[in-house]
Amino acid sequence: MIRVRYLPALLLGLVMAATVPPAAAQSPADWYEIEIIVFRQPEPTGANAELHPVDPPPPEASQVVSLRQPGAGGIPYEMLGPDDLKLAGVYERLEQSERYEPLLHIGWRQPGLGESAAASVAIPPEWQPWSQTQRPPLHGLVRFHKERYLHLAVDLRYQLPAVAADEPDLAFDEAMTDIVTPTYVHQQSRRLRTGELHYLDHPTLGVLVEVRQVDGN
Repeated sequence: MIRVRYLPALLLGLVMAATVPPAAAQSPADWYEIEIIVFRQPEPTGANAELHPVDPPPPEASQVVSLRQPGAGGIPYEMLGPDDLKLAGVYERLEQSERYEPLLHIGWRQPGLGESAAASVAIPPEWQPWSQTQRPPLHGLVRFHKERYLHLAVDLRYQLPAVAADEPDLAFDEAMTDIVTPTYVHQQSRRLRTGELHYLDHPTLGVLVEVRQVDGN
């Protein structure tokens, strides 16, 4: 049975309804599949509301890689194809929910490298962190490494589209202006176990992640 850690009650119900028992354990190997879902959830209001930065610093890392397309030949940081994504049912449940808005579902394979050797994965795959002129609404870095335990760190940004609003104090063509929206920042690291679905909590930008050990390439 899949064990799900630290999920809110409503989200737990959606996830458990969509998950199925995993396949039999594979032989030990130092390769892993990392699968993540990023979703937006209702932002707290009133006394529980949080302030979000307008222009936070971009995610940075000493080593960054872009994911390769599926079928690249079993090389590190190759994306999982649609048939290899095990959390499709969870994503569909989030899509059907009126409370949650799924933003990203992606997975890849990589070796279990140590902290000093593991690279950060650029999310989404087409985003180039060194090009600060093009930032998708959701972008960031995800880093998986293995020491004594398995570790995952996320450094994500999500900005809602700017909206136009009337400004009564302005006249003529200046009556419409863009309102700069805040950016949600999710920075968190977590120690993981293979085969468990983990929830990385955030007031607005939630992350579900599962790491699975696979046969070495």
